Amino acid sequence: MALARKQPQARRAAPALTDEPYAGFIDAKPGPDGVAPIITDPTNRGRRHGDIAATMPHLFVPGGTGAGKSRRVLAPNIIRWAGKPCIALSCKDDLVALTIAKRAQRGPVYLLDLAGTVRASALQGVPVTKVRIDPCALISTDNEALKMADLLLAIGGGTEGDSKTWADQARRPLTTILRAGGYYPDPQTGQPVWGGGVAWALDAAEDPGPEQMPDLDGDELPDLSEPNWNSAYLRALLQGSRHAKSLLALKRKDPKLRDSVGISIANALSGWSDDHVAGVGLPAFTPDMLDTPGATLFIVSPMVGDAGAAVSTLLVRCVEHWRHHVEDVEKGVRPALMFVLDEFTNGSKLPAKFANAWVGEGRGLGIRTVLALQDSVQLEALWGQAEAKVMRKIMPATLILPGADEDEMLERAVKNTPSEERVTASVDASGKASQSRDRAGLDTAALTPQRDGEGRLLLRGRAGVRVLLPDISKTDLLD
Repeated sequence: MALARKQPQARRAAPALTDEPYAGFIDAKPGPDGVAPIITDPTNRGRRHGDIAATMPHLFVPGGTGAGKSRRVLAPNIIRWAGKPCIALSCKDDLVALTIAKRAQRGPVYLLDLAGTVRASALQGVPVTKVRIDPCALISTDNEALKMADLLLAIGGGTEGDSKTWADQARRPLTTILRAGGYYPDPQTGQPVWGGGVAWALDAAEDPGPEQMPDLDGDELPDLSEPNWNSAYLRALLQGSRHAKSLLALKRKDPKLRDSVGISIANALSGWSDDHVAGVGLPAFTPDMLDTPGATLFIVSPMVGDAGAAVSTLLVRCVEHWRHHVEDVEKGVRPALMFVLDEFTNGSKLPAKFANAWVGEGRGLGIRTVLALQDSVQLEALWGQAEAKVMRKIMPATLILPGADEDEMLERAVKNTPSEERVTASVDASGKASQSRDRAGLDTAALTPQRDGEGRLLLRGRAGVRVLLPDISKTDLLD
């Protein structure tokens, strides 16, 4: 990647840095005396003005509306990932329109339109497969189903007081219903039968079924197509699930307790009540679709509503898919998967334990993340102050854009960064120019970018480097 009209320099170019997020070009223009400032940041030592700035495996991008996140940071990251797999999340179709044509040149393109707002003009001339999210299609074992149930209950089942009590008791019954919505063996032929997916599970969650439980060993085989707890229990028995009896036990409990737990189960699946989330008639997206070189999944998720729960299930399963192939990642035969997630606290509702874990272990798993928000205070609204503070602390790279109010991170950078060289020019009464150099301490105002197209890249809790962030139209990425 380069500026479109940048003049070639008579020196060896810096490495291309194609395996980490993009965060602009180093801004280190020579002073009045023609001498460029020395870059003291350890990550970018040896780089010069105009080089692509070295970052880290994970990048946080806070910036308010109009700060240029999409055109200056997010879209360039999506296109620069070239022949490697990428998942791009946004609340509008702007990232789709900007990047889908270039990504389609690299590999298959999938679109998950949970808002129903992607314009036909954004897809014109591009071969794209529209898909849906189905948690039942993302699991095939008891453990996978149990983790899926935990995630859905954490987002929609309640985490405090009585709601948490009911959610805890709903864990294994929901696991059973999720498994029942997937493939189960036909009781007569043993051939796999698709259980109807999350649409069937959603209906089954709300219907305990007749009091009399049918028997698989009876003279007449029961109808397993009816969406209720009875059918889910029998399907899970056929699958050999050890959670099946938990649903039967719940059905036999006091009606008030049973109904309270049942509400938690239904709430966990409520996101698929929305027609755009349900995506009836569309193929279900599965993580192995990203195994094709250059594959891209675009997700458009609304700022409000329950679609975020569905997005979280898919993101978590994609990370688990990479985890299962970590040996290939270590051998270099499986490329890293890039997440470019704009407004991810609204668009995905991802619980803190997953996001913070990905930052901690993602590099070794082959996961790269670019997480964009208007302000990191949005993390507090979703997760609470403690977990939001953890994210601010552990994020290895943060790109501060103009207008971002991130005093906590800036103050830490000031504290951790030695003073830097300052060049001062002056002209005396006779017109003679002179320059002087000294060491100046930093403050948060000095680290805060003031103009569009500028940024401050904080690295490992230090001040990092100033960067230039040209609009994507001023680079060669759209050529």
